[in-house]
Amino acid sequence: MPSLLLPFIPDAPSENYWYVLVDCALLKGFYLSLSQIDNLRYKSLFLGTSEASSAEVGPVLIELKPAIHSSFISTLVTYQTEYETPIWLQTPIAFTPLFNTLRKLLYVEKEDGSQHFFRYYDHQCFAGFWSIASKNPYYIGTLCKTRWAIWQSSQQHYQYNNDYKIGNHP
Repeated sequence: MPSLLLPFIPDAPSENYWYVLVDCALLKGFYLSLSQIDNLRYKSLFLGTSEASSAEVGPVLIELKPAIHSSFISTLVTYQTEYETPIWLQTPIAFTPLFNTLRKLLYVEKEDGSQHFFRYYDHQCFAGFWSIASKNPYYIGTLCKTRWAIWQSSQQHYQYNNDYKIGNHP
């Protein structure tokens, strides 16, 4: 994996987990293919919501273990140059609490109290939405502990939620 331009150093000594949030609507058959990868923990954010019947085309949270999933990580790096997915996440937060928080973020509340589905995991709105959501006292503990990175194909580098950069990232 050394030749790949990764968002985070996969073997850095750290207590962080490494995840990707993938928009399966952009990659036909992707969700179903995940079951063929050994020791891969993943779950559609649509499970347990009113969108559950669309789990195969919704956002999926995937826990990556670079020592085990190097080939899959290479595939994800390739996808990011062609599709506006995935969103890379690095955090000390375990899978289930992170999943629960990300799933709750699928619905935003309007001033009148009504709930509306929101595709925050879309590259076009993710950075702005994360900035706003991470200031919400309900989410601050989880979101402020999470680094994210999105590949910007037009600029050929990663965009981050803070000043974190590695290697030859501009």
